[in-house]
Amino acid sequence: MNMISAKKGMMLTALTTSFLIIFSSSVHSAPAKIENIFLVVKPDMGGPGYDMIWPGTIFVQQNYYVNISIRNTDNEGFQLSIQNYTSVTVQPGQSTPNGTVPVNTIVPMFNATKPGIFKISVSGHESMTSYLVVLPADWSTYNPKQASWNFTTLVIPDIAGDGYDKFFPSTFVVNAGDNVTFNIRNLDDMPHGFAISSFGINVAVNQGVDLTNGTIRPVTTKVPTFTANIPGVYTFICTVYCGPGHIEMVGTLVVLPKEGIQYSPVAETRYGYTFIVPDFAGYGYDKFIPSNIVVNQGDLVYIKIRNTDEMKHGFTLTVFNINNETVKPAVEVNGTLEPTDTYITPFTADKPGVYMFFCSIYCGEGHNEMVGYLIVLPKSSVQQVTVSQQGVNLPFMISGITGTLLVGIAIGMLLVRWRRVD
Repeated sequence: MNMISAKKGMMLTALTTSFLIIFSSSVHSAPAKIENIFLVVKPDMGGPGYDMIWPGTIFVQQNYYVNISIRNTDNEGFQLSIQNYTSVTVQPGQSTPNGTVPVNTIVPMFNATKPGIFKISVSGHESMTSYLVVLPADWSTYNPKQASWNFTTLVIPDIAGDGYDKFFPSTFVVNAGDNVTFNIRNLDDMPHGFAISSFGINVAVNQGVDLTNGTIRPVTTKVPTFTANIPGVYTFICTVYCGPGHIEMVGTLVVLPKEGIQYSPVAETRYGYTFIVPDFAGYGYDKFIPSNIVVNQGDLVYIKIRNTDEMKHGFTLTVFNINNETVKPAVEVNGTLEPTDTYITPFTADKPGVYMFFCSIYCGEGHNEMVGYLIVLPKSSVQQVTVSQQGVNLPFMISGITGTLLVGIAIGMLLVRWRRVD
């Protein structure tokens, strides 16, 4: 081999090695930071003309890329804005002689770089408000400005079976020191109650008005404003017996800690109640409602699933070793479908983060969207929270691919040049 050929071989070896290193870096980079979220538009959920977006609160981790799909079951489109991040035109569902066929709109992917609580809103539709909660990567530096929040939750009768009334939505998030006002919109013709004992809240909720034509006119009760000055996970409850499901008529107020407030809660036993609603987002699109269960790190967690569907479902929460537990189907009794209850194996939530649980038995076209989230807040405010979602680290992959292409082009040009010299 002559000197020129030797140099060519050495250069080609070096370039090839560089190519392989860059390619390997792009493939074996850090864990992916992508979280997939599914929203549903529900017309008239709170009464005629009172449309809603479900779920009312979505959780992601700071610096993760967020991919949101909005399934519109209404025949009207609208402009949706996510405060501080993005906006999108949501396409209407398709009107047909047999009703509205839902249409999905994909929100352009964005990076949740700023922690905090951000409003998801629709211009001209105050009822269609939900919230994006971006959990801080470093809680010790999280210091948002004081804010005031005005939330509305519905009381929906018999949504999980006769006598199983529910608050909807049922998860709300504020920062420590914020002022909070709740409005309880009662769609039931029975009175209810609303209490958060830790903040001295205990009010009677006025009943809806029976219009004698088979419909109820909702009535709204305003809860006195209070300051959520102590961080924690608080359960609000109905205080007026309303049926066999009374004890499960609960919701969650999450008060996030911030800089200067040490948060070290004592571990306790938490009960998470969710139920399965078939076809909630269109035929074959079953859902867990509520879709969020929030606890503190170290809590012992019991999850009860009430299945109002005649199909069998599954439940998987991988990070806590719960794999494909069977959720019993509802049972027909005297021509009526009676819901069944399934208790998931209890576990200790020892890992802070946001963890997806999902149906692990195929249940229809929307099976992949039948998901929910367990949110585990860190035991100490100085700990970092991570999420379990993993995919592709986009910036690193893009830079790796770009480098790979450039090196490939360089190698190609050199090979062409050497052929000409030879």
